[in-house]
Amino acid sequence: TRLRQLVSVLESQYSGDTILLIFPDGTGPAVLSAMLAGIPFNRVHELEFAPGELRTNVTPESVRALWKAKLEDSVVQEEYQQYLAQ
Repeated sequence: TRLRQLVSVLESQYSGDTILLIFPDGTGPAVLSAMLAGIPFNRVHELEFAPGELRTNVTPESVRALWKAKLEDSVVQEEYQQYLAQ
């Protein structure tokens, strides 16, 4: 897919650098997040970005933490926010 090709190019050309990706909608970054974290694509809607939403330090671990937080209650959501603050 195009997102996999993008990740491959970014990894080879910009390894170790900070990269800013801007998407026209919430689906692209949600699919990319699911791909990074190994989340099934039929669950990608659970990672959907809101318009104008910004996520930083996106890693497989942070995506899985967000996914878990969205599936559980507000206590887990608070723990996720603390994880991001570290």
